Amino acid sequence: MSDKVIYETSMMNTIESIPFVRKENVYVIDSNNNSYSGGSVIIDSSSFSNSGKFADYKSGFIQIPLVLRLEFNPSGTPGFNTASPSSIAAIESAMSLGLKNGSWQILQSMSIDLNNTNIVQLSSFVNQYITFKMLTQMSSDDLQKYGDSIGFQPDTGYGVRYNNDSGNHPEGHGSINNLNNAPQNSSSVSEDGYTYNDAYTKFGYNEGYKKRQSMTGFDPNSEFVNQFTSETQTAQMGQSYFKSGTIGQSDEYTKFWLCTLTLRLKDIASFFEEIPLARGLFFRFTLNLNLAQHTIKYVVNTTNTAYNLVDTSVVKSNLIGGTSPLMVASALPYNGMKELVTGVASNFIGLGGAGAVDTPFEYEIAMNVGRDNKYPVSCPWFTSCRLYVDLYQMAPSAEQQYISLNRAKQITYRDIYSFQIDLSNSSSGDDINTSFSQLLTNGLVNPKGLLLICYAGAASNPVSKTGTKLDAYQSPFAAEPSTPTPFIKLTNLQVQVGAQNVFQQNQVYSWENWLEETSRIYAVNGGQTTGMNSGLISYKDYITNYGYIYVDLERRLVGENSVPKSIQVSANCLSGKIQNVRIMAFVEFERTIAINPATGERLD
Repeated sequence: MSDKVIYETSMMNTIESIPFVRKENVYVIDSNNNSYSGGSVIIDSSSFSNSGKFADYKSGFIQIPLVLRLEFNPSGTPGFNTASPSSIAAIESAMSLGLKNGSWQILQSMSIDLNNTNIVQLSSFVNQYITFKMLTQMSSDDLQKYGDSIGFQPDTGYGVRYNNDSGNHPEGHGSINNLNNAPQNSSSVSEDGYTYNDAYTKFGYNEGYKKRQSMTGFDPNSEFVNQFTSETQTAQMGQSYFKSGTIGQSDEYTKFWLCTLTLRLKDIASFFEEIPLARGLFFRFTLNLNLAQHTIKYVVNTTNTAYNLVDTSVVKSNLIGGTSPLMVASALPYNGMKELVTGVASNFIGLGGAGAVDTPFEYEIAMNVGRDNKYPVSCPWFTSCRLYVDLYQMAPSAEQQYISLNRAKQITYRDIYSFQIDLSNSSSGDDINTSFSQLLTNGLVNPKGLLLICYAGAASNPVSKTGTKLDAYQSPFAAEPSTPTPFIKLTNLQVQVGAQNVFQQNQVYSWENWLEETSRIYAVNGGQTTGMNSGLISYKDYITNYGYIYVDLERRLVGENSVPKSIQVSANCLSGKIQNVRIMAFVEFERTIAINPATGERLD
């Protein structure tokens, strides 16, 4: 084999003509005028379509500047000690706050128009579907090369836990996966009065979360790197970084993370995976964002010798879009929020008397596009959203050949409809089993796939012991919607398309079903070639916190593709102690349009 390769490469002509004479990477800003309070962003590509050059939207991307804020709230601390806040401002806490997996978690829904005609319809919770697609299409090499730049490092399930009672829980309430550091190798560790035992940590920590924080939490003022760079230089390079509030200013109790979210067009819509080089295409993007603000209460028990973390709760939330992209680190020892909690306890509350005293205090976490809505802190590189595209000028001979061969280009891609299925079961115990049957649509042309994602519903996901409840994907303690809620499974599964069963027998959906249903569509060579594969979900991942349900709906006669089909799903949901489950259903269907790449004209 090597002899043949040597011979063939020796025969090759290394002189090749270059089809392009010029390439420009250009951008346009949104039309929001720095106003994002409503959570919508609108960008159009009119300047690109009028340039007369060929645009490569397949490699295009949108960047969203983001400011995260974590602030100690003195007014939420009874008996607050008014000593200098410099003790908090000086605490190293870059790993106390982060984002959920994937820059696209900021997207609640979106629509895309081409030449004033819709090509990607508005569907809610599109971030959940994009996460599934990325987990099944990307390879480990893709993740290594591109993961950090798009905020994508999958959550591990080693530290998941679920607390749904009204007791105290130092690690938080509801679905939890926010530990960002490894436990110690002993059954019980005490530090600063905290008891850190196996009940919290025997499964490990969320490695993906910690990797994502290492990118957003880069601290140019840290003693470890400030001899090599500075905050000014970091800002000039457009790198995400962390900074503490200014001592002596109004933000002295506050921490900031200045980030850039990159949304590759081919990731957020499959249309851009198929689009060719073309001139004159006028796109309009309407992005509806997920923006979140939470107030988190920590209760510390103080004695004359120690501080003990008693409880961590969410007491207030303000969500735009319905999902929280924010993820606050655990305050257990060796984790991201621990130093801040200890700092407040030691510097502001002070040690109690002979008896133990429970003292609550609050932190607020928030996110804003471009600039903070409370303090004069903004992303130094830019404060508006941008669309970046490569523009090419072809050599005359190459352009003539390209146009003659591509007078009409057909683009076939997948779009989605989204649905919600809410299950409720009044049974108690460890083995809750809820049956359901749901008609998703009366008639859809050319359906291709069905994705089901199970989450703990708000009624079964308390985020405090006082009654505050959120859907799992709205909680800052949980990894959802970057993963389904762990360990929820579907059995007795059947899907009907046009009143015909997809499965010959009802299925106990398992890892083997997952491989069978997804490999043909999303894996390289259908997963049939050893050494060539894609997908980031392993067997261990699947049985813990990546229990997606996907059903291939594509197998049928070609003549039936134009006939509208009803879609119905039925199953038993096994949810452990979780009485209320929300199932998000996404139906993929195929769309086709035709364009003239030379002019951008729609031909369909």
